[in-house]
Amino acid sequence: MNTVSLTGVIASTPTTATAGNDLTYTSFRLRVHAAYLGDRDDAYTYVDEHTIICVGQLTDMLRILPRDEEINVGGELRTRIHVYRVGEPININLAYPFSEVVADSITWRDLTFKRTAGEDTLIALYRPERQ
Repeated sequence: MNTVSLTGVIASTPTTATAGNDLTYTSFRLRVHAAYLGDRDDAYTYVDEHTIICVGQLTDMLRILPRDEEINVGGELRTRIHVYRVGEPININLAYPFSEVVADSITWRDLTFKRTAGEDTLIALYRPERQ
């Protein structure tokens, strides 16, 4: 089973886009703070940002979420390949993997919003075109 749970704050303004199959989705960046101990028990902290993809009810719910409070996102980790084109007149294509979390649920304080069964069918079609 492919599941991931992240806790962090919304780091970007949610943006809406349409995939090639006419599926409308909203994405935003989630900033996650983490810590670990080094070889000599030295404490280190770091910050990661993850792209979160939402459809349906979860998209509507994003409008009420404050940007400075902690939320928890549960979902499925997916990876796709981005192609970045540079150079004129000779084009160079740089391909790199890009991971994102397709949200199943978002919890803020004591409120939990979940994807519905109908939206599960839609998100199974989520295969954005290469960028």
